[in-house]
Amino acid sequence: MTIRGMTGGSHSKMDAAVRKEYLRIARRIHADAVELCEEAVRAMSSEIPEFSTVSDEFRVDLHHSLMVGTTKAATASIEGRRLTDADIASPRTFAAKIAQRGIPLEAYLKGFRIVQRVYWNAISSYALPSPATDRAVLMLSSELVRFTHLLSDYAAQGYLEYQSSTIAEDDRRRRDLAETLLAGKAVTGRPMVELARAHGITPDASIAVIVAVSVGSPPLGADELYVACAALGGIGGTDRRPLVAARHEEIMAFAAARPGADPRRLSEALTAATEELAEQGIRLAVGMSTITEGAADLPRAYAEARLALDLVGPGGGVTALPLLSPFRYLALRADPTAWHLVSPPVRELLETDRMRGGTLVDTIRAFADADLNLRAAAQELKVHHNTAQYRLQRIQERTGRNPRHIADLVELLTAIALFESR
Repeated sequence: MTIRGMTGGSHSKMDAAVRKEYLRIARRIHADAVELCEEAVRAMSSEIPEFSTVSDEFRVDLHHSLMVGTTKAATASIEGRRLTDADIASPRTFAAKIAQRGIPLEAYLKGFRIVQRVYWNAISSYALPSPATDRAVLMLSSELVRFTHLLSDYAAQGYLEYQSSTIAEDDRRRRDLAETLLAGKAVTGRPMVELARAHGITPDASIAVIVAVSVGSPPLGADELYVACAALGGIGGTDRRPLVAARHEEIMAFAAARPGADPRRLSEALTAATEELAEQGIRLAVGMSTITEGAADLPRAYAEARLALDLVGPGGGVTALPLLSPFRYLALRADPTAWHLVSPPVRELLETDRMRGGTLVDTIRAFADADLNLRAAAQELKVHHNTAQYRLQRIQERTGRNPRHIADLVELLTAIALFESR
């Protein structure tokens, strides 16, 4: 296939004197290709930090790639034909090696600008003081700019294609590992074991499972999914970067933590990440399991994370099971029948009290937190002792439940929890 818009110089349209100089310079470039490529490699090693530390073997490969491109471009110019895909295949192929070594694409593209400079200087040095030579130099310089631009485009495509294939392969390996963990199977095979260890997942590790789904519709696009996975993979509060994998319509994360670590740190990091994503228009509902005592317990932890996910409100956010008391968890998981079992007077009190600022509910909670010490509760509420006592009397009068009696207090607290979970 020929490259549209890129010629090696149309000899038939040239004046004889210009064609003679054009061919002379093109042949000189072809003959001096080894030295010119060596100069370009030295300049790249000197001016681009990422190239200064590469191995001699890599420099030999770089020199060879430049040689192939130079000789083929010079040959096309001498023959007066268009370039083909085969003429520029070498830099595109070499781009995979660049990406594989972790050299940024920007640094690679800067290398093309250096090559262009080296060849521009060479063309200028080959010039003779004549109008025909000036015309030939102008033509060759224009072709050099177009050729360098074309090479850099193709090289960038090769670089990005390699990155995409690598990312896709990494995603597949993470999904395979996640599926193995959720199936309760032992992780085997060196690559899989090394991947698990890189994320702190070992047989005796303490791990929290996190499940996230998109809130609303339409579902996350590929770019949004990538951003969400990156955000969950970068949360703090863990010993290692969490293993993150997307499958079906959910994102899973396995976050390793030190034994006895406070799960509040991980929950706060999750909340911060979801809030930042929400600012970008990516709204997630996130459920977090309790922390396991070993990788074998991950299937149960996944089921917990799904349960926690069910407790997230319609607007999204994070529900972390380790931060819920058993009492709060049961209230959140209660079905509608539990609320109907609350006596009508208690339901009426809760509904009217909420509209009036919630002072009676605050008093019930403060009284329970103070171990039924009314004076301590009043201090916590920042009200007079008589005010707190008056509120308890009103609660008893309106509901028929005496907060000073343990059974009645538990019933009131249960009703509050059910009311708020609705």
